[in-house]
Amino acid sequence: MIIHAVSGKTREKKAELPGAACRSILELKVPFAVLDAGLSQRMRFFLTIHEGDLEIERHSGAGVLSFSIPDENFERTMWHV
Repeated sequence: MIIHAVSGKTREKKAELPGAACRSILELKVPFAVLDAGLSQRMRFFLTIHEGDLEIERHSGAGVLSFSIPDENFERTMWHV
């Protein structure tokens, strides 16, 4: 698996990922450092699957997937007992 940063028509290779698993769900292990992201930063992305130069799938089909980089308050904010 390869991560690219896309800006307009420019595509820059950022990293190759050694950690991936797939059955009915695709799981990727991506270090936050590869994403050039800071704490609390909102990450927005889409995933494409290619065979050679041909894009055969895109996820999300419309819009983007997103998440926030956890900060020092993550556990306190997300885990209430």
